[in-house]
Amino acid sequence: MQLRLLLWTLAALAAAAAALNVADVPCGKQRAATKIVGGSGARPGQFPWLVSLQLDGEPWCGGTLVSQWFVVTAAHCLKNMKADRFSVVAGEHDLTQHEGKEQRLPVQAIALHPEYRVGKFRHDLAVLRLAQPAVWGGRVQPACLPASDQTEAVLNRTATVAGWGWTAEVRDGGERADRLRTVSVPVMGPLECTDWFAAAGRKNRLHAGQLCAGFKEGGRDGCQGDSGGPLLLPLEGRSTLVGVVSAGIGCGRPGLPGVYTDVSHYMGWIKKMVA
Repeated sequence: MQLRLLLWTLAALAAAAAALNVADVPCGKQRAATKIVGGSGARPGQFPWLVSLQLDGEPWCGGTLVSQWFVVTAAHCLKNMKADRFSVVAGEHDLTQHEGKEQRLPVQAIALHPEYRVGKFRHDLAVLRLAQPAVWGGRVQPACLPASDQTEAVLNRTATVAGWGWTAEVRDGGERADRLRTVSVPVMGPLECTDWFAAAGRKNRLHAGQLCAGFKEGGRDGCQGDSGGPLLLPLEGRSTLVGVVSAGIGCGRPGLPGVYTDVSHYMGWIKKMVA
């Protein structure tokens, strides 16, 4: 009986930490060689699924390749703008240099989550369909997606954020990163996050479908320009998109963690969009 219970528990834990592949090649395989506030520089090709989402040819937000044709990002990056104003650059590292590894891919169509409302940050999720497929290579690979309702497997773990956002708030002398940066942050659920905001004198309330990540002392966080980029965790040894950079009060302020869209909460919708 005890052995059966142990096996059932192990099976449940394995299911809770499953990674889903919607691409035509293995997902989440990170090279061994690795706007982020308080973070460090990433190596070229360390995050081959990360794309620079560009508006009229200029860096705007981040996004994550999950297949040759589809990118997951934040709805607030797109608002009411038309798809033909956007492109994604895969294989990017230094925004100021053409390194010969980049692929600029036009966006063909935008799907915002149907419950998202402009100016709000609930259901802050979008899927982009590309006009032409990404070509897989050393610097361009898909991330894995989590199984549905996998939030509990993500909480209280240390995840990774990557992007080209501001290195600090402008008021603190921050500037936009030209080279890709990365930072590791602990993840918490909406209830704990709401408590943090309350302790800081804020009335922000989080809901199901949202995660927070950050440190009580602040200093390490995503920032403006990182929006839409990935919050990543290794599940089954593969880099998995568990969150999307959504919102925050300032950048890296003490007691005010960053807010992320919980990808596993929306996997039913995402799977329909990438089918």
